[in-house]
Amino acid sequence: MSIQSGSTALLTPEEADTLPDATTYELLDGVLEERNLATDSVTIAFTLAVEFSLYARTNGGFAYGDGLGLRLWPGRRRFVRPDACYFGPGVLAPDAPGRKDLVTTPPTVVVEVISPGDAAANVTQKTLDYLAAGVSAVWEVFPDSRVIYIHRAGHPTQVIPGTAILKDLPELPGFECDVASLFPVAPPEQ
Repeated sequence: MSIQSGSTALLTPEEADTLPDATTYELLDGVLEERNLATDSVTIAFTLAVEFSLYARTNGGFAYGDGLGLRLWPGRRRFVRPDACYFGPGVLAPDAPGRKDLVTTPPTVVVEVISPGDAAANVTQKTLDYLAAGVSAVWEVFPDSRVIYIHRAGHPTQVIPGTAILKDLPELPGFECDVASLFPVAPPEQ
């Protein structure tokens, strides 16, 4: 759903980020786009943010969940809010965590959990844009098929099935996570 905040003027990232409920939107070419989040997607994003946070405690860096605004494309009326992300040690300026403005430094890893209403073309374009902006790895997580696609610039896509262990990732040395643990368990049938 597109929202123009009652105006026909295109918004700047700074204007859009100060609007009420700004964390529920992304800015694409000056137009606010409501984020399409399914319950399973939110749960998976939260779980990955916790995994990244635990990793950051041991290995350094910073982990963020849903809501962090990234403005990675200078001169464009655009910002996005990945479902989770991790900045490796030294990637963010020391004063960046806790600031209220949009982050302009590319994360090391960005996670986009795909919700049922997400259009394939939009997901693909967003992934390509992240990589072009300097993100080391983009994870597309598909809850329905329980598969993670890891994209890196100049490398083939890595397909991680729900039965695998995520490990040996160049951008997250020492990180290990049981992929099945990321997905919500269906309640038992009554």
